[in-house]
Amino acid sequence: MVMRKEKWLVWGIVLILIQMVACERSKMEENAPAPVSARTGVDSLGADSTHTDSTGTDSTAVPDSLTRRIYTEKTTGIEQKFPAVFTLINGKSPFVKWRVLPQEVTHNKGIKTTIYFQKAGKYRVLAIDSLSNDTTFIDVQVSDQVYQLPASEKPLAANDVLNVAPVAFGDTVENMIGLKFATVQSYPCSQNYLSAVWSKIGNSYQIKIGKTLTGARCYSPEKSPGTGFQSIYNIPADFSGTVEIHFNDQVYTGTMTRKGKSGYTFEWPYQTGVVFTKKEL
Repeated sequence: MVMRKEKWLVWGIVLILIQMVACERSKMEENAPAPVSARTGVDSLGADSTHTDSTGTDSTAVPDSLTRRIYTEKTTGIEQKFPAVFTLINGKSPFVKWRVLPQEVTHNKGIKTTIYFQKAGKYRVLAIDSLSNDTTFIDVQVSDQVYQLPASEKPLAANDVLNVAPVAFGDTVENMIGLKFATVQSYPCSQNYLSAVWSKIGNSYQIKIGKTLTGARCYSPEKSPGTGFQSIYNIPADFSGTVEIHFNDQVYTGTMTRKGKSGYTFEWPYQTGVVFTKKEL
């Protein structure tokens, strides 16, 4: 009698365990993610292979507002060692891993990367979302030509215009002002510097702008205007005299007046060549 009770007890425990496993499996199936093929949006159209073809147009029919794609300036004729910039458009997150096939070094900044291809040939550039691992790619072709860095020293364009902005230093340096210079045109290199020297002859201040720009960070494809700064010292109180600026082999002349120990006024008649963007301090 005791053996029969023990047998029924064992069978009861086994049935309870089977029921618990079945319930747990049912819950797991309810909470399981949908298959990849059932995802919505871009992914349902094959986002894991979404790409931009060699003509620079997207290969899917998804509207631009939804299409995840890689943008670059050109996909063919890229020069070797040129800083080619690639940007992931409409990605799911700002965290992107970049890869190149065949392998090349990538310089990554989130959704952007810069690649200096070292050899001619065909390459595939891949952008991998760091959160979802969704992959987008673009195919490019690198030519036999080698990119030459822009010269760090370069002449000013003959038709360029120089903007001048006077700057006051306040009461601590009351006999000095500054002049900020910037060209209207931009030049290769992400930074370009103008040189300037000044002198005083009688009642006239002369500022001579150099005929060339000195560039920095020229490995970047960006362009920038030429900029410079010149301080002018020992301006007497109640000064009234002329200001001459030499730029691009031309001389531009105006007047500067100082009222007492503060306040400067510039009379400048030019609308091109050299232009004062501010005429009172």
